[in-house]
Amino acid sequence: MDTARAALRMGAKKVTVVCLEEGEYVPAHDWEKQEAADEGVQLIESYSPKLNDESFSKVGVIMVQRVAMIIAYNYMYKTDVVNIVI
Repeated sequence: MDTARAALRMGAKKVTVVCLEEGEYVPAHDWEKQEAADEGVQLIESYSPKLNDESFSKVGVIMVQRVAMIIAYNYMYKTDVVNIVI
């Protein structure tokens, strides 16, 4: 969250954080998420980058896919076929 907030302060027009985890499992305190949101950082939970093409880094577009988090003894992830572009 600190890096996302710093990017906005350095002049980024839009900052989006994509996170595998969701809810209480997001590795940030609630106050950190709230302060980032107050500054304009968008948090998208339960998504993972879909790295199937290197061209995304050249045009500023990243395709992501939704993941379902399964909690057992450890974190386990299962991907669904849902893609969005941010």
